[in-house]
Amino acid sequence: MDQVKNATSAKSAAGQSPVRIRKLGHVVIQVSDLGRSMKFYTEMLNFRVSDRSPEGAVFLTSVGDHHTIGLFPSKGKDAPTTVKDAVRLHHFAMEVESLDALFEARAFLQERGVPIVFEG
Repeated sequence: MDQVKNATSAKSAAGQSPVRIRKLGHVVIQVSDLGRSMKFYTEMLNFRVSDRSPEGAVFLTSVGDHHTIGLFPSKGKDAPTTVKDAVRLHHFAMEVESLDALFEARAFLQERGVPIVFEG
């Protein structure tokens, strides 16, 4: 195991990404028209509503996970101030091999100036 860890560390030091995504967990999109977006994902792409949040977010599934897509309304107390920011990728989740792999990926991104806005 130490050989694998040392090889991975050497690769990231040399500039090659250590990120090895096992699975895409979910994607959350901030949308300007929640009803229209829900209609598209449920009627056109056959997603199902799996949950809703008190803040108005809707979570959709198609493959058995709690949610594959989350739709967050761009209107509300945390609404963006510009139209440009009203529709955007809010966040996405990835599964990696271990907590150590996650921390290595975070360090790799930070070393290259990628801003990490929230760590949950």
